[in-house]
Amino acid sequence: MVEIENGILLKYEDDGSESYAVPDGVTEIGDNAFFGARGLKKISFPASLKKIGDDAFLWSGLTELHIPAGVEEIGNGAFQGCKELEKVTFEKGLRIIGRNAFNQCIKLKEVILPEGLKTIEAAAFRDCAMLEDAVVGEGTEKLGNGAFLDCKKLKSLVLPSTLSEIEPAAISNCVSLSTVQLDENNPYFTVSDGMLFDKYMKKLIYCPVRNESAVIPEGVEEICSFALCGCYLLKTVELPASLKKIGGSAFRSTSGLRDIFLNDGIEFGVDPEFCDDTCIHVKSRLGEMTFFPRETPMNECFILVLDRDYGISFDHKIKYSLIFRMYFAGIDGAAEYVKKNFAKMFGSLIDNSDADTVRKVLDMKEMVTKRNVKRLIEKSEYCKPIHDMLVAYAEEL
Repeated sequence: MVEIENGILLKYEDDGSESYAVPDGVTEIGDNAFFGARGLKKISFPASLKKIGDDAFLWSGLTELHIPAGVEEIGNGAFQGCKELEKVTFEKGLRIIGRNAFNQCIKLKEVILPEGLKTIEAAAFRDCAMLEDAVVGEGTEKLGNGAFLDCKKLKSLVLPSTLSEIEPAAISNCVSLSTVQLDENNPYFTVSDGMLFDKYMKKLIYCPVRNESAVIPEGVEEICSFALCGCYLLKTVELPASLKKIGGSAFRSTSGLRDIFLNDGIEFGVDPEFCDDTCIHVKSRLGEMTFFPRETPMNECFILVLDRDYGISFDHKIKYSLIFRMYFAGIDGAAEYVKKNFAKMFGSLIDNSDADTVRKVLDMKEMVTKRNVKRLIEKSEYCKPIHDMLVAYAEEL
């Protein structure tokens, strides 16, 4: 049974038929109209059709699909989860491919999108596990968030001269994609050394997942969100002195990266998700401090050291150790925090018999003064190494 009203096909009752021809005069496939029609293998659309609604063929059994020239919009989730869909062809006329439209079409191998298409929304082709080739037609202006995310067999991606907006993670974790083929006349983006940048090379948008090393050129000011996400083979990254900002999840799943060197003052705001075994070196005016994100639970290490949130609450032994190291390296704000909380922090060094850190504090010749040294000597009388250092220090004041 098929229900059609005012040119809209509202409901298709799956009767076990493997094919169906939508009648001429239908202008729209309604939301959820063919939802779960697993027995349906083939469908033909009339020239009158203008729109395919949200979730129209969600989880259906379609194996092949042709979108005629009259269709201007494919709705959100329209063909999501069509796990038997192997082939889709498009005629010129389409303007919008909605969010999740072909998400999880795991047998789809090739997508050649028509000229005149304007927008590919978020996750439109996400998790198309067998997709190897994709051509985005001339006229397309926007590639949405995660549009081709996790297309692990994607080897070739062609982008047009008209593309002006690429949202985060649009092509992240495409582990077989070595580079992006960008039309040389595109005025908004450029490809250099296989990496995708904005035209003026101020922003790094995408680094191929299979790269084992990456040299980000001088002049780049921002690593965009998800730019290096999934680069599991990456062993070395050279960052430019010009870098000012690193976006959220920019280093997610870069499990092979052992060291990264950052200048103090880079803006984060959102966690770049450095892996637990990545040693992070922060270079500042007095030296360098190093830490691993796994030094603290729930990544408070990142929040404290990189986001400069000294007020974050967690185990004081770990927190004070990190702040002292920041202080020694001259990291912005650390000296002010140590000065304000000196009695508690130095007291914890004595309680933990941390003679090495005490020695470094004394070498700074800033916090331990004639005013407080006597009290510290008294507190340390049960820890001879620290007590002796403080006595010797007091004699030199």
